[in-house]
Amino acid sequence: MQRDLPAPLEVLVGIDGQDDAASFLAASSFRPRAFSLRVLRLPRLGPGATRNALAAHALAPLAWLLNDDVIPHPTAASRHLAAHADLARPALVLGSAPWRIHLDDTAFDRLLRESSMIFFYHRMIDPDPSRDWGFRHAWSLNLSCPTRSLREHPFLEMPGHYGYDDLEFAFRAALPILFRPEAAVTHDHRLTPADYLHRERALGRAAHAYARANPAFASALFQRNILDPLALADLDARTTADAPRLRDLARWFHILAHLHPDHADLDEAYQRHLPLKRFAWAVGLLHAADLPLDPVLTDPIFSPPQRPADSSAYNACTASP
Repeated sequence: MQRDLPAPLEVLVGIDGQDDAASFLAASSFRPRAFSLRVLRLPRLGPGATRNALAAHALAPLAWLLNDDVIPHPTAASRHLAAHADLARPALVLGSAPWRIHLDDTAFDRLLRESSMIFFYHRMIDPDPSRDWGFRHAWSLNLSCPTRSLREHPFLEMPGHYGYDDLEFAFRAALPILFRPEAAVTHDHRLTPADYLHRERALGRAAHAYARANPAFASALFQRNILDPLALADLDARTTADAPRLRDLARWFHILAHLHPDHADLDEAYQRHLPLKRFAWAVGLLHAADLPLDPVLTDPIFSPPQRPADSSAYNACTASP
């Protein structure tokens, strides 16, 4: 990757929490190297605080944000750099992030990568490279921008919350979101159905926190006031009423991880899973709102055990001169 660049990369790695194994892995993974590397060991304060610390130490005028679960393609850095060089004004440049395909690929794996369950890359087809895709597409697993923008619009620091930090930053930065699929990374983060439902609940909890921190952002993202007491009461009633009929849907959803990738109609499966996705998100929001949850909402079928978390996770920010 370095061979395609006019100057050495400046690589900054942020360890979100005191993790000796992650620190060693970050430092040893880049040897030998022809670029500058700095590993920042930080308190566990979440991705927002980690990225703010990285931005504060960055020297280059352009920053490239990467997650710890992506593998950049050899020309990814040069493609990001070229994209910014062609622009008449500052922008956020989103690169593509196709999911890694595993040897034991399943119907759930395929559904995740070929639908809008998490990302919308497969729908981002437009011959006009100047199209502004909007802040909802500012996914920081592969996103570059002027370093100055990171400092002028720092990420909200929301310890204990997952999600929305990158979208909220893009909302305040108010820069065009341009898509350059040729600036690609491989997303190597396999999820199970249980992981996915836990993720949706975490997003529901985070939605409550972000709506309190930046009501304008939440209103623009969700197209309603998710903190309205009457709306929350209605959501509570509807979610509780829906739970019994969703048990069978949850059982079907978990089975997808054991099916051959060709043994499911993707369009039908995507549409079928949506009530379960909305249910999990709603439970997270209701929990964050401190509403007393009906026991039916915590049925184990909706929240089976997850795999152990990877303790070596870290966020990475590389800045191109």
